[in-house]
Amino acid sequence: MNEHIRVIVYKSEGWWTIHGLDYEFVTLARHLDEVPGEIQRWLSVLFAASRQLKVEPFHGYAPAPARYWRMYEGAEPLPPIEPASGPTVDTRLAA
Repeated sequence: MNEHIRVIVYKSEGWWTIHGLDYEFVTLARHLDEVPGEIQRWLSVLFAASRQLKVEPFHGYAPAPARYWRMYEGAEPLPPIEPASGPTVDTRLAA
């Protein structure tokens, strides 16, 4: 597992979509200021489930399609998220 994972955040149909790139996942937040907490919540659930199932976190996950990586490259960096357990999350906001 990587020490850092990359995430792109963009607005879609009234929600902030949080899209993982190194390991593709998607979760949503209603407001932009809820994004860091939602990422931390999602990672906490993933790590708890991985421990319970005795598998590596992100086992079986593939990288996101190239179009999301291109969004990330042109997006504005947000402060990194450092959850209690797991990788640092490098987050960028697409306009």
